[in-house]
Amino acid sequence: MQFEKFRAYCLDKPGAHEEQPLGNDSFYYKLGDMVFAIADKGEEYRLTLKCDPQQAIDLRNTHACVKPGYHINKEHWNTFLMEAVEELPLSPWIDQAYDLTLSKLSKKKRERLGLSA
Repeated sequence: MQFEKFRAYCLDKPGAHEEQPLGNDSFYYKLGDMVFAIADKGEEYRLTLKCDPQQAIDLRNTHACVKPGYHINKEHWNTFLMEAVEELPLSPWIDQAYDLTLSKLSKKKRERLGLSA
């Protein structure tokens, strides 16, 4: 998935916004103050997505292009090495990352973001 397509897909999610806290090469996609996806366009283009712990392991065991989260909690995050990921559809994993993050938001935070409780 090309970066612009990934970016548009993430930003199309209700309440999602983008931040660049580490500089020009790292893009964080958040719901409120919680991250659900990270794109790193540095030397090696990679996407890091929040993931259910068991599914994270299963995905790593099934696809060589999926690694434990890069510089982040390896139990709850997977990193997709984009040079080798073309055969793997990412939209379901982005959806899951968003949904997992949304499920962790309090009712008050959801309301502030204009999301249903």
